[in-house]
Amino acid sequence: MVNAKRSASIQRLVVCALMFGALTLAAGCSSMGSSPASSAPSKAVLITAGNGTTYVMIPTSDGKGVQTLSTTGKPETCEKCKADAIKAFNGESIAPVCDKCGATRTLLQMPAQ
Repeated sequence: MVNAKRSASIQRLVVCALMFGALTLAAGCSSMGSSPASSAPSKAVLITAGNGTTYVMIPTSDGKGVQTLSTTGKPETCEKCKADAIKAFNGESIAPVCDKCGATRTLLQMPAQ
């Protein structure tokens, strides 16, 4: 039962991240006339903390920071996880478990089109 709830929560979070990407894409295209490929994030890091909290980090538009998406409000995020997410967005590999907070991290990447 707990795994089903956790799976549903993760699915909702991923759907939220994809919806955010679509909204960013639509807003970027309508306001700046930019191409779709340059507006939507192509990578995200799914974080599952030890307390059961799950959230998604996506790169900021300048690529130098992260934006955190969560269905439970504003989660307390680990600075090491943030730094590693930025590394992942720049093509570096990251450990699947944070050595500082113990969170599980999964890199999500949109397939090439």
